[in-house]
Amino acid sequence: PMPDAEPAPEPDAQPEPEPGPDAPPDGFVISAVLTEQPQVPQSTLSVVAQLAEELPQGAGCTVSRVDPDDPAPPLAPQFDVGPLTVSGVNAGSYTVEFAGDRYRDPATPDDLFRDGAALTLSAPAGALPAFEVDLTAPAEVRVNQPSQLEAVDGRGDLEVRWAAGDGDIMIISVFPTQPFSVDPAEGNWIFCGAPDTGSFTISGADLAQLSSNIGFGAGALVAVTRTKSASLSVGGGTAALTATTSFGVAVTFN
Repeated sequence: PMPDAEPAPEPDAQPEPEPGPDAPPDGFVISAVLTEQPQVPQSTLSVVAQLAEELPQGAGCTVSRVDPDDPAPPLAPQFDVGPLTVSGVNAGSYTVEFAGDRYRDPATPDDLFRDGAALTLSAPAGALPAFEVDLTAPAEVRVNQPSQLEAVDGRGDLEVRWAAGDGDIMIISVFPTQPFSVDPAEGNWIFCGAPDTGSFTISGADLAQLSSNIGFGAGALVAVTRTKSASLSVGGGTAALTATTSFGVAVTFN
């Protein structure tokens, strides 16, 4: 007779896998925004994963009342979609993970990216399929008109000129400043979208809404921002990478 077979050893108990992030609801957007302000100098890298918000589209200007001392609006809820990596920056790369209730902005150097750098936003497979968004960084903005501390007609058209480039859109902002400084002040602010052709004219009617409230010793800052973006569909939402670089000139009104 055959001897009784020894029972097979029981496999070692395996630890329960850590639960991963859940897939976000349809209509979400994963967004990484790299912002440079070489004059200050200052830069930021902001990463969010949240439901998409409708944004104004197209060229043109709007005038809005702004108080820079007002508290920031509540932040929209975010979703954990796993680690997100931005690479191609001067520091090499940043991997940002969800902490608590959102993705926390990492500390960045003043000089965040080079002109024409190959930037990438990527994520491994997890709550969503793996993805990679590629973008060529915008070139630094050079403003030719108005000149620094130029006195401009506060009720006439203001022509803004810069060295044209390959930005997807130029954002031109004009806002009042504190007396004898360039710190932003409460008042009417102008926000314009324009193609990157090298020139854009702000109407005298819009400019008068800002300049009519400027007191003695105060002026305005004209900020020109070049923006480039790339995006792709991921699951039921969108992943987008945006890079911006700005230049500003202070003006007075006559």
